[in-house]
Amino acid sequence: MVREILQTASYVYSGIKLSEKNERTIFSMTINRTSRDGTAVFALAGRLDTTTSPQLHDVLLPALDGSCDILLDFTGLNYVSSAGLRVLLAAQKQSKAAGVCMSLRGVCDEIMEVFDMTGFSDILNIIPNGETR
Repeated sequence: MVREILQTASYVYSGIKLSEKNERTIFSMTINRTSRDGTAVFALAGRLDTTTSPQLHDVLLPALDGSCDILLDFTGLNYVSSAGLRVLLAAQKQSKAAGVCMSLRGVCDEIMEVFDMTGFSDILNIIPNGETR
């Protein structure tokens, strides 16, 4: 009997950013990476914005080396800014070049609306809610 080895890595990015009016904005995103059945699963929670998108870039793009497919689980993600969209676009381009399938699941209605308005729903492989991969 072959036993599956589950690898897990967690990354938490949070902090406080001061605006010009010295208003405090708390930002946070958690990335949990697991590997299962030849697919690297990145579960995102929080906000993918200007402050947190570089961390996703640093964790996700090296995984797009052609060795496994990628699944981004957006179930816990509640916001994506244009900076987050840029990371997703770069990842999609790199995954295509590497012959890797990158899919998204658990996309909330608000983020799906952003994807629809920007045309990202046409270029990203988005698994409809309720379906499994």
